[in-house]
Amino acid sequence: MKQSLVLSVVVMLVLVFGSVLPAEDSGVDGQETKFMLGLGALSTCSEYKGVDTEVMPLPLVMYDDGKFFWYGIAGGYRLWQEGIWTLSPEVNIRMNGYDADDSHVFGGMSDRKSGLDAGLAISAMTEIGMFRLAGMFDVTGRSKGQEVRLSYTLMFKPLDKLSIAPSLGAAWQNTQKTDYYYGVRWSEDNTDDGGDRPRYHADDETNVFVGVNAVYELAEKWNLYGMVYYEWLGDEITGSPLVDQHYNVSTVLGVAYKF
Repeated sequence: MKQSLVLSVVVMLVLVFGSVLPAEDSGVDGQETKFMLGLGALSTCSEYKGVDTEVMPLPLVMYDDGKFFWYGIAGGYRLWQEGIWTLSPEVNIRMNGYDADDSHVFGGMSDRKSGLDAGLAISAMTEIGMFRLAGMFDVTGRSKGQEVRLSYTLMFKPLDKLSIAPSLGAAWQNTQKTDYYYGVRWSEDNTDDGGDRPRYHADDETNVFVGVNAVYELAEKWNLYGMVYYEWLGDEITGSPLVDQHYNVSTVLGVAYKF
């Protein structure tokens, strides 16, 4: 199953790769291009009924030349940079969704597909951390979804080889996106057959999330990455007959080589 938190995990990795790496490796202002390649393990605890915790491989691929950047399944171009501000058009692969055979609760339902999002992000790198606002929409038209995500990340180095980046924020998603992934259509209502999946329409919702990322320099070119991500789900999501918990949790552990 393609878990709903995969994209959020990659976004968190973007913050770590783009902001915690030493300044001398940055491609900004004509400095050296960054390229990293590695592999991680992603563990996700799904909010959907009957879906067990899943562990899957997560490619740790990062390229950044100061203008163009690509992080795993998200990329973009720094269109405008002035002082602490950066404006970037971005694209990312949205890995939400499920197949009807992922759980008994989806039996008789249509699959909900992943999509491709595009939009704009603006960030401010200040002395007290990074503030980021991004607005994205589904260009595939599958969910016709839109999302606005606001986050804050604090970056510090408690040890010479260890960088830590705790984050917090909120993500609003429109009715179309929420209902596509958590709604139950009239044709999918099985209560007339003695089932427990009534028709459900989900409106727009805001979820709150926190996370912490850690980067440890194992050797000159090798880095160890770890992340924990926790998201509180809003009432429009938890009220769905497809959902049985009010949160989801993801963890990542991986290693990457810096070229």
